[in-house]
This record gives sequence, C-alpha cells and structure tokens, in this order.
Amino acid sequence: MINFLHLAQSIEHYKRLNYERLEAPWWVTKEIADLTKPAHAKDYLIPENNKVLVASAEQSFLYLANKGLLPKGKFQATTPCFRNESIDLLHCKHFIKNELINTQTISEAELKTMINHAVKFFSQYINKKRLKIVETEAHQSKINYDIVAIVNGQELELGSYGIR
Repeated sequence: MINFLHLAQSIEHYKRLNYERLEAPWWVTKEIADLTKPAHAKDYLIPENNKVLVASAEQSFLYLANKGLLPKGKFQATTPCFRNESIDLLHCKHFIKNELINTQTISEAELKTMINHAVKFFSQYINKKRLKIVETEAHQSKINYDIVAIVNGQELELGSYGIR
C-alpha cells in the first residue's frame, strides 16, 4: 500500500536539502523510456499520443532534458512508476516514488553525500543496520551505487544513484 505520509516526508526532507520540486511528465517517448529500461521489460503504450507510461521519474527527467526543459540545479519529482512485471511481496505493477536529480556536474564525494542524505531519510523507517550501500554495475553511468535494505534475508533496492 502506498504510504503518502512517507512520500510527503521525503519531499520535505529533500526540500530542506535544497532539492526544488519539479512537475515531471508521466509519459515519455519510447526512445526515452528505452534508455533506462531493461531489454526484457514491456512498455505501457498510450496509443493516442504514441507515448509510454514512465517506469520512473528518471525517464521523466531525461524527457525534459531532451526537450531542453530541465535547468541546472537539484530537483525532485514524485511520479507514479508503471512496471510490467510479476507481482509478489516486493514488486507490483505500479507504485509512486520521489526521485532526485542533480543536473550540475558533481564529484563522487558529492554523490556519496547525496546517498548519505537518502540513507538518513530511510533510516527513519528501517534500522540502519539493515541498510547498506553497494557499488553496482555501471550501466550508462561512470559510477553507480544502490541503497538496499535487508528484509527477511532478501536485498530490496530502495534507490539507485550514479553519475551519468
């Protein structure tokens, strides 16, 4: 179930850290969606405008950047995420999340500060001993980290952070 209080608290948390709220589109071109989507993932096509529903606000940010509508700065956007995947205790077809972007050139140290801010937020709800930061394979980024929570012996990705 979506916890809108936690979403609101995340928006306030990042607002205090100077992330400006940005309205982001909920649908993008297939070409933009394909930039971040695993090869096996299927799109939710909107036939009327030949767009697809976003799988994360990262796609929304890329769409805005491609249109020249994403200025320099630190931003957050809360969007639904539409995923065409199997449903289980940790996965569903749609959910809502707050996503961050820093469109300025940042160092790895600044990226780690951003990650630590996220860990601080998550640790309000999850014991910090159950959270870890793992370096992951860099897809389209130079550096990539995930914040994961250990839940019932399984790793659950809470966020992915990288310099792209």
